[in-house]
Amino acid sequence: MSFIDLETDLANVKEKAVVPEGMYDLVIESAKGKSKDGKDNILVILGVEGNLDAANILHNISLPSVGDDAEKITNKLLFIKRFLAQFHIVPPVGTIDPMVWAATEFPGKTGRCKVVLDEYNGIVSNKLKL
Repeated sequence: MSFIDLETDLANVKEKAVVPEGMYDLVIESAKGKSKDGKDNILVILGVEGNLDAANILHNISLPSVGDDAEKITNKLLFIKRFLAQFHIVPPVGTIDPMVWAATEFPGKTGRCKVVLDEYNGIVSNKLKL
């Protein structure tokens, strides 16, 4: 059984904060595949290296799917290519399950990236600018 002093412990806890726009050294903390409505994505969670007070950055990689037209497939592949290059990730040869591959190969990879501010429904967060 755990015992904590909520008054003292809660007083010392603070929310992590977004960082100002700029170039940052980022590290991939995790990557997890997810599917919804027949569409596959990889949710990547990034941390700002050396800044424990910075909020994590969420980056979604949309994978090509059966219903996508040629232009949409090309755009998705271009964004995947940019992300892999930014984090020095070598794409595998041959056919793979990209969601399993990302979950095992992405964590720990680092890259220097442009980070921007984004607001959605009144909530400000950081996003990658690839």
